[in-house]
Amino acid sequence: MRKLAPVHWKADKYRTYEKKQLSGVSRGLGTGGGKDLYVEASPQALWKHLEPFDFYRPSEGGRDAEAGPHLEFLRLKSVAQEKPHLLEKSIVLLAERYGLLGVFQSVYLPEPALPKGKLLVAPEAVLGSSGRVRRVDPATEGVDLLVEAQEKLELYGEVLSGVPRDAWPRLFAQPKEARFIAPGKPGQSRKVIPWHKVRQEFGGLFVLTEAGVSLVCTREPLLYWEVHLDNFPTPQEMLGAQHIRLPGVETVFAPNEDGYLRQGWTCDSLLSAMRLMVCLDLSGESTIRRCGTLGCPNYFRAGPYSTAKYCSSRCASRASTRMARGQEP
Repeated sequence: MRKLAPVHWKADKYRTYEKKQLSGVSRGLGTGGGKDLYVEASPQALWKHLEPFDFYRPSEGGRDAEAGPHLEFLRLKSVAQEKPHLLEKSIVLLAERYGLLGVFQSVYLPEPALPKGKLLVAPEAVLGSSGRVRRVDPATEGVDLLVEAQEKLELYGEVLSGVPRDAWPRLFAQPKEARFIAPGKPGQSRKVIPWHKVRQEFGGLFVLTEAGVSLVCTREPLLYWEVHLDNFPTPQEMLGAQHIRLPGVETVFAPNEDGYLRQGWTCDSLLSAMRLMVCLDLSGESTIRRCGTLGCPNYFRAGPYSTAKYCSSRCASRASTRMARGQEP
């Protein structure tokens, strides 16, 4: 039974944010001087619903440097290795285009553990039609808003079916009562993390949207970005692997208009979607190449008949000029 609506959200503005280290919370990138660094949504940001595959373009056979966020992330991996002084700014730019990675899903199980007898979480914020998040008191207005949403939209019919309306509020947990489970590695016990620590680390909010109550993470520690950049496989590593696991990706089938089943995928985060995008490109007779121009961090997708070595005509022209001068391209 789902307590939260599995919806991806993106803010229109992000920034890097530095704050004092918090007791019992994972350390962030660049923890010099007792500080943690985060990428977070700006306080006045506007939010919208977003699916990672909204940006993915299937191959049409030619060169494509804008095929999807996976190419941008591979570029960011190169920046982290070769131009680390540009990493923070590059992370903000990627987040403003595609949203946060969805690191929360790689750390915690998606559904909160609630007290016995509680079935849903009262929202502590609401997303208006303008895209702005408005904070509310979950004990009063939050409960009222969730009851109103259920009456109008019947978001939780399976959960509240047969329960009298006046009993609904007794089934709503307060956000502070929620716990999230961090699965342990093999041989380790899992950890149960209280909501206030999750909120401190990820800026989490239980937000009421048209799809129900969603957990919206407004920030992520930059340390996690560095770890995932380092671990994100290059095309060469993908092709050299004996088998590839895709955490957070599920295969689904749905009938199409012709009456046949159509295969698709659900991804729990931008990060898992980008891994799938790399696999889709490499399994469709395309290749993913690093631009051959010296100093260019870009990757591009090349179709089965493409001989392109450079990500753009600009880089190709630059390489030609350098080679004419007897230099490396």
